[in-house]
Amino acid sequence: MRKTLAGLILALAGCAQVEVAPALKREKDLQEAVAKEMRKHGQWVEKVVRQDYNIAPVGSIVSIALEPSKEESCGFLGHIAAFNDPRSVLLIPENVDTWVFDAIDHELGHVVQFRVIGQQGYAGPSWNDIATHCTKKVQNKGMEEWRTILEKEKMILGLSEALQEGINEFNSIEDTLRKKVRRNKQEREQLSEHAKYVDESDRKMLEAARADVNEKIKAVYDWRDKMGAWAKSHTTDQSLDALSTADIAAVTSSVGKSISELDSLGKKAIELTEKYGKVIDQLADKTYSAAEKDLQEKAKTAKNEIEAISYRSKLERLQISSEEAKKRRARHESLDELDRSNLQGLLRKFVKAINSGRVNKIGEPSEFFARMVDSLYSLRLQKVGRDQFPLTEEDLKLFEQCTFEGKPIFGTAVQKYRLGMQMTADGIPAEHVKNTLEYATSFAYKGKTYCWSPARVAFRGSFPRER
Repeated sequence: MRKTLAGLILALAGCAQVEVAPALKREKDLQEAVAKEMRKHGQWVEKVVRQDYNIAPVGSIVSIALEPSKEESCGFLGHIAAFNDPRSVLLIPENVDTWVFDAIDHELGHVVQFRVIGQQGYAGPSWNDIATHCTKKVQNKGMEEWRTILEKEKMILGLSEALQEGINEFNSIEDTLRKKVRRNKQEREQLSEHAKYVDESDRKMLEAARADVNEKIKAVYDWRDKMGAWAKSHTTDQSLDALSTADIAAVTSSVGKSISELDSLGKKAIELTEKYGKVIDQLADKTYSAAEKDLQEKAKTAKNEIEAISYRSKLERLQISSEEAKKRRARHESLDELDRSNLQGLLRKFVKAINSGRVNKIGEPSEFFARMVDSLYSLRLQKVGRDQFPLTEEDLKLFEQCTFEGKPIFGTAVQKYRLGMQMTADGIPAEHVKNTLEYATSFAYKGKTYCWSPARVAFRGSFPRER
């Protein structure tokens, strides 16, 4: 799965606006752009990727689906594209510009892993062999620059993902706090029916407790706004390899400080809502008791039976109201105990997630292999980046061994890459080589003509849309 750093950090809080690239207005343009990327790949694509969307898919064929692009999100901008293995779906954001299709080579690397390697018709190295190759390559001396980029990104992505997980959990905390406030409001409204029995000192105590709760809950909500501002201020378009250690240390320090702040605020808000609830309960008991004694006395000293019946009727309604309040309180106490347990668990999980910094697993074989495939088809011949890097002859030999139904999976790409290596060795700029060869179906160089047959990819019908 490919993610953008700016989108990843900027989408950390609900108030953070995520810029979405201009939409491709016509679906056939989008389909043709996807097909163009897939035609670079071997003929296995014709068998594994669904092309006709007018009929239902058969077996484990990979379908393409569009998902809404999130302009405001408490989640990540997410990904440029993503292959969902359990559902056998390649997801593409609906409103995107052409840059999104750069990720399709990467995602098809995942498709090869899960839908081709080890399946009927496949011949070549096992996934374990490929994973071993990837693990060794990550540690090779020639990958030092990539590992440096990776370690820096791990710090940023680890903190970002942990923060995102924490914010998602925080939504549950916010909901529970709101529930507690609503319950307390019900009791407060019940008290207002008997306001004359609440003395001034009790009234002031209740309002002071309520003000304490509101202050802390507001502070908890303000934390989200603060994190949105923080996310915006730390979004950068500069490349990861340009981020200094000091930059990363400043980010880490800011996040750590914010975590401690939220942990403290969350616990205090929970504590105060519970305390406020108890204040209301105590005041309710006192008020009902005073009202009951008052009505009993008035019923005894009534001037006539009609007046006495009226007071006894009020007393009966009060007693019913008091019993309902006690039952409601018992039910709330039971729910509060559950909420308290859940909230404490959420807070622990949140702080643990932040402190451990859940890291994006870029260096693991599955993700690394997808980056190797991406580098192969994108003809990354020189510059090292986080998503792409130059390949070696050993890598190309590994790709050459992979076949599907007797035909090379990566044959065309390997031939183009080797030709590209020759051209750059001859002094031709790598970017020119990429632009010349990536989508070429024929090319002549040094008296030799190369011909490449593209995969036959033409979509029919409309891609389904995720909701």
